[in-house]
Amino acid sequence: MSELIDNLRKLCNEHEKHIIELRDKISDIEYVPRAKALVGKCFKFASSTGLNNRKCWTYKKVIRSKRERLFVDSFHEDPYYSKIEFHYGESESVLYFANRSWTEISEKEFLKAHQKLINKIIKNGKKRG
Repeated sequence: MSELIDNLRKLCNEHEKHIIELRDKISDIEYVPRAKALVGKCFKFASSTGLNNRKCWTYKKVIRSKRERLFVDSFHEDPYYSKIEFHYGESESVLYFANRSWTEISEKEFLKAHQKLINKIIKNGKKRG
């Protein structure tokens, strides 16, 4: 019985190795080119808040890719919760951008929105100081 289990485990491990190789090939063919094509591009996504159902924008810029992973800089303001977030170099799947809700924008629009949010933080800081 023990020999049978050992043989089945060996066979299972071999099949798992082949499955991993096949997944890597699929990724190389399908997802890696998609990820490379997104490097340098900027996007925005509208979400609604509880504050009069007002739209909040999340902005992302794809900095680089590694295989099917994207590394992005992003920022977001949520006025309903009085929260502002900045994230730099976060890893995301290329499939995350397959969502059609993301709108591609120019780098100029991305930087303008970024600076506007920075200015808002500075202005609010001066009010409190």
